Amino acid sequence: MDWLQRSVGLNSSLPAAWESLVAAVSDQSQAWSKVLVERVVVPLGSCLLHQTERLVQYTLNGEYEAVQDATRSTLATALSWLDLTTFQVKLLREFFVIFLGNSLLVLLAWRIYGARIRARSGGRKNIQELRTSVSELKLPREMDFKCK
Repeated sequence: MDWLQRSVGLNSSLPAAWESLVAAVSDQSQAWSKVLVERVVVPLGSCLLHQTERLVQYTLNGEYEAVQDATRSTLATALSWLDLTTFQVKLLREFFVIFLGNSLLVLLAWRIYGARIRARSGGRKNIQELRTSVSELKLPREMDFKCK
């Protein structure tokens, strides 16, 4: 507690303590922001700048239009083979977005609730116990799920 009294000045009045706390937090945030800028932002920015420079050089050398034409012709060939209308293309895109969104939500839910689901189902041991208990009931043939 002594370090808190020294750094914040708990024995002083409340406004002075608040000012010293804000100053300490401000100094720490400046130090962390400097580290963040030096270690993350500057290398990421230089990498992005390098990639942008390479892209500009690639486009100015004249190779970009050849790749763009090849991509357009391949896409046109694929679409003509499928012979989809614009409405069908929009539907496919929307279904893909819905499927992707639902898949991500299922993965998120499994990450959150997966342990509970596994614990509740009990795994293979409970399934085997259920099978043996159903076979011990001696149900009629039309009620037996194995015969169907």
